[in-house]
Amino acid sequence: MIVREISRINWKVAVECWEIAHGKCIPGGVDAVKARMRDFVKNGAVESLAEDSFSFRVTCTRAGEKSRHNFSSMDAARALGGIINRIFGWRPDMENFDMEVLLRLKDETVSHFLLFLMNYEQNS
Repeated sequence: MIVREISRINWKVAVECWEIAHGKCIPGGVDAVKARMRDFVKNGAVESLAEDSFSFRVTCTRAGEKSRHNFSSMDAARALGGIINRIFGWRPDMENFDMEVLLRLKDETVSHFLLFLMNYEQNS
C-alpha cells in the first residue's frame, strides 16, 4: 500500500514549502526530488546516492479498527522511511531531523499521506 501511494504525493509543493520556510535548499532541490520519484515510478528502483546531511523521520498514526492491520504504526513508519531513504538518499534521524513526514492511516486507507513539518526545536 505505501509503495503504491508514495508516488501520488505532491513532492514539489512539499519540498518547495520546506525550502521557503528554511531559506535553504534540499540537496539537489525540487528537480532532483521529482526526477528520482519519476525514476522510482517508472523503474521501481533508483540509483543509490551517497548519504548527505539532510535528515528526516516518519511518524505514523492509525485510526479506526486497528485489528484490520497486520502491522503496527512503527512498522508502517519504518516501511515509508525505508522507501524515502532509498529514493531520495535522505538520512533517517529520529531526534535531530530536518523534516518530519507524517503518515495517517484510517482503517485500510491512507487518509493523510504526508505533511512536512520543520523541526523548530533543532533550529532554534
